Formats: sequence, C-alpha cells, structure tokens
Amino acid sequence: MSEPALLTERDGHIVTLTMNRPEAKNAIDPEMLCRFADAWEEINGDDDVRAVILTGQGRLLRGRRPRQARVALDPGAAARERV
Repeated sequence: MSEPALLTERDGHIVTLTMNRPEAKNAIDPEMLCRFADAWEEINGDDDVRAVILTGQGRLLRGRRPRQARVALDPGAAARERV
C-alpha cells in the first residue's frame, strides 16, 4: 500500500502537514484535498494546537498546475468520494 498523499504529525502544540506526492511536485489531487479537509477539521476542534506547518516532500509545485491536474476540482465531489 502506498503512503497517503498528506502526512500529519504532531509535536506538542505544533501540527505539521506534509504534502506527500513528490512524483507530481505535490500537486493537489482529490485524495490530498480530502485529507486536508480531515486534518483541518481535527485541528480546528483541538484548542491545544497553536501552529500548523505546511511542507512537502521533494520539490513543490508553484503557480501552474500540471497538465493532468488542470481540471477544476470540486471540493464537494472529493469529499463525497471518501465516504
């Protein structure tokens, strides 16, 4: 089984979210979008979290989306897929 598209790690009051799609320069796909939604829901519900660090494995995609990701992402559809 492959690693999830978004890794979550907690150290005390700090949560680190690591985008884990280095082969796609960490472009956001539906799986990562769902994992971000889950992570933020958990973070928002925890008053002990003081900071969130967003980082990525390998190089990060800046600006343009890659060709295969140029379709509009519908957050509602992505959330429905994980159910």
